[in-house]
Amino acid sequence: MRCDQPEVISMAKEVSGQKELPTPAHVLAVICAWKDRF
Repeated sequence: MRCDQPEVISMAKEVSGQKELPTPAHVLAVICAWKDRF
């Protein structure tokens, strides 16, 4: 799983409730915070 994959980004947005995750670092932060959901 990579932070720049569209499906990963969209899932991270859905899980976090954020409308925009501007960088892969933001996506990674969500994945780390919600790792039990991925």
